[in-house]
Amino acid sequence: MQIHKRFTTEQVRALLKGCCQGVLDSSAVEEVLEISKSRFFVLLREYRRNSDEFSLTYQRTSPTRLPASAELRFR
Repeated sequence: MQIHKRFTTEQVRALLKGCCQGVLDSSAVEEVLEISKSRFFVLLREYRRNSDEFSLTYQRTSPTRLPASAELRFR
């Protein structure tokens, strides 16, 4: 399941802040969030770039459904 569905942005922000301050170990944060090491470092980089604007939300770049014209062809 996706991280933004399991945790709020504030929860992840608090974990990343703790990691940056040396209070939390990166492997502990990875385990809590149930993410890989590479995903952790992507999140950490985004957090370090601008911690005040860090967010787990994103804009979908592809439509969630097929266009109506394509759906008609498959019926």
